[in-house]
Amino acid sequence: MKLAALYDIHGNLPAFEAALAAASKEADLLLIGGDVTWGPMPDGVTARLRSLPLPALFIRGNGDREVVEAYDRQHGRATTGETIDDITEWAAGRITEADRDLLASR
Repeated sequence: MKLAALYDIHGNLPAFEAALAAASKEADLLLIGGDVTWGPMPDGVTARLRSLPLPALFIRGNGDREVVEAYDRQHGRATTGETIDDITEWAAGRITEADRDLLASR
């Protein structure tokens, strides 16, 4: 079995798409390693995560954890942490509840 490990996507959908295209040619399994949303296109990246071409394992990064906490705070849910900065709040405002649940489940 061949594994492709994609880390630190940081909301960069075009780069993620390019990496997925290359990985899909060789790999049987994807490892998505953290910090997928903290960047310019968090909603596009999370949508793409739900339609991956291969089976995948996920590792939640600190940026994803912070975006989930910021989303929860914005939607009146109890949280345990503090948002680091405006980018986290912005990213949390761009994702859907389904995105939030995807990130929280990893």
